[in-house]
Amino acid sequence: MTRDQIDIEGHTSQTLAQAVHSGLLRRVRQGVYRLPDILPHGEASFIEATAYVPQGIVCLTSALSHYGLTTQLPSAVFLAVPAATNEPKPGDIPLRLVRMASRFLLADVREVRPSIGGRYRIFSPERSVCEAFRFQRLIGEDVAYEALRNLLGQTFDRDAILAASELTNTQSHILPVLRTLSS
Repeated sequence: MTRDQIDIEGHTSQTLAQAVHSGLLRRVRQGVYRLPDILPHGEASFIEATAYVPQGIVCLTSALSHYGLTTQLPSAVFLAVPAATNEPKPGDIPLRLVRMASRFLLADVREVRPSIGGRYRIFSPERSVCEAFRFQRLIGEDVAYEALRNLLGQTFDRDAILAASELTNTQSHILPVLRTLSS
């Protein structure tokens, strides 16, 4: 729950402070709150993860799951972060930081503002598939190929996947599959 949601529902700052003090709500960080006994999942976990690591971008199995490109359930929220990012303080949700050079954190990033409030950044579906191949040692080759197969079964942007494969240097995995489908 975000401060914006609380304002929309007409609660005051004092009400919010009392709820935190009495244990009815837990403050994750400034402006982000949640129920204390419920661990977030799905979009709520992405919002909370990026509250702990504001520069993080949802990636790998977390992003693939978000887009319905994998049957895998992420064991942690995967976040792409600049290489020099310090480890965050431990929180309630498990995080896996994937360190990348800054140039990899600029392309194919979407900002999502879910109906539950808050926001998070996530790589595009095409970029997420290419990152799965790039980091297959972390998530498994089978997950990467499953994601590619599922992406190709949906409407996708061919130019976007070609550009993402070039950026991530995964053309050797992506191009043969696209050529096969084209012939």
